Amino acid sequence: MRYSYLLVFGVLISAISPLLSQSLEVSGIVSDQLSGNGIPDAYIRSGDMMITVGEDGRFSFTLNPTVDTSISINAPGFNEQTLSVPKDAVEFWNLGEIKLLPSAEKRTRFIDQDIPVVELTEADFDENASGNVSALLQASRDPYVRAAAFQFSAARFRIRGLESRYTTVLVNGIGVNDPRNGDVFWSQWAGLNDVMRSQENLIGTVFVSDAMSNLGGITTFDTRAHRQRKQTRVSYSVSNRTFTNRIMATHSTGWMKGGWAVSVSGSRRWAEEGYIKGTFFDGYSYFGSVDKRFGDKHTLNLTVIGSPLKRGRSIANTKEQNEIAGTNYYNPYWGNQEGKVRNSRFSDAHQPLAILRYDLKLNRSSNLMASFSYQDGRYGSSALDWNDAGDPRAEYYRRWPSAIEDPVVAQQVYDALASDESLRQVNWANLYETNRNSTETIEDANGIPGNTVTGLRSKYILQEFRSDPRIRSGRLVYETTIKARHNFSAGVQGQQLTTHY
Repeated sequence: MRYSYLLVFGVLISAISPLLSQSLEVSGIVSDQLSGNGIPDAYIRSGDMMITVGEDGRFSFTLNPTVDTSISINAPGFNEQTLSVPKDAVEFWNLGEIKLLPSAEKRTRFIDQDIPVVELTEADFDENASGNVSALLQASRDPYVRAAAFQFSAARFRIRGLESRYTTVLVNGIGVNDPRNGDVFWSQWAGLNDVMRSQENLIGTVFVSDAMSNLGGITTFDTRAHRQRKQTRVSYSVSNRTFTNRIMATHSTGWMKGGWAVSVSGSRRWAEEGYIKGTFFDGYSYFGSVDKRFGDKHTLNLTVIGSPLKRGRSIANTKEQNEIAGTNYYNPYWGNQEGKVRNSRFSDAHQPLAILRYDLKLNRSSNLMASFSYQDGRYGSSALDWNDAGDPRAEYYRRWPSAIEDPVVAQQVYDALASDESLRQVNWANLYETNRNSTETIEDANGIPGNTVTGLRSKYILQEFRSDPRIRSGRLVYETTIKARHNFSAGVQGQQLTTHY
């Protein structure tokens, strides 16, 4: 009897042993269904086991198909996906690419990009309201907002009536709002469409782990090299707006062997004259981003962005001026000088930005991010100035018929302005001639009694208003997910601004 029990026990052991020893190697990649990028903070559960994926979303682990009959794929901000383990799987089970759908809130951040991304400087709003640089970096998917933002730009249309200073803007975790007034100078990265597409927008005062949202919401750009689409792209565009030609080239490698990722982009936009006469345009843009991954927890990134730009400006005019000129695009800032169009108002700006970012994956649910940036450069805009001489500006209101009380004289001025374009523009020849013939005598020059000096003194000058900022910024942010349901973040940031006027 005892031997029969041993025999039955042996048969059971021999039948169960293969089941207990069976293992299945599972591999694949977890990606964002909308952007196509890998999700580095995704994790996979099967029974009591949980593993995290790599920086590029890839994973590989072993399970027992007789015990673990299903797996669930999760990531903060994404809908969970559950898969059943196939009964006929032997040794290897390649899941391929698992595309997770972002949650409703995250889809809103990705799709409802309602913030117009065209912005001008404060001086542009005051003096150049009609000379908008309509270079959208990312058009909204909402048809009404897209049309309003592109046709009118931020100088004409603001959602909810809020200016850009009420929207927090981050690039690689660093705030790029001007510390003085909160404005955002989008022209700092104009022409870099290929590498500035990865952005998220939220409207209103909402919770985000990156920073404090403002009344107008928050916009975040992630330009790290491994977040760029793997591509080599060269494009040429023709436009009839502020610039005529644009050539752009971009190369992004994605993650390479050795834990490196590189992305570079450059462009040039130019026009001898835009759709408004006298508004020349000459802009270059450059971008470089390098990532280095150390193990599975450490990632270091360096990004450099710059966009040197020179462009002629225009102004918003009165109905009277446009009617006499015969066009809604009348620009009084330019004039002919020796047969060439010369604009008296132009902008000259170049404010390169360098950002160093370090990411540390503390564990499967906690991360630490540190970013440091340095920005230095110039911003200048020119204008005519004069002393003890007549106003040289063609748009000066007293030059126009509406300022003349005598109706006969007013009609004569109207006819003269309508028939002779040069009377509506800057008279460069007259300004130079006035300066050549302007003499002045100074008595007791340099404080020396009897030292009388006579010489030429200019009455008209071309001046430049300069605002050259130097900004140093730093941010440290800790974020964690508690039980895959609750998000907690805390951080500290600082900025130092020095401006030379």
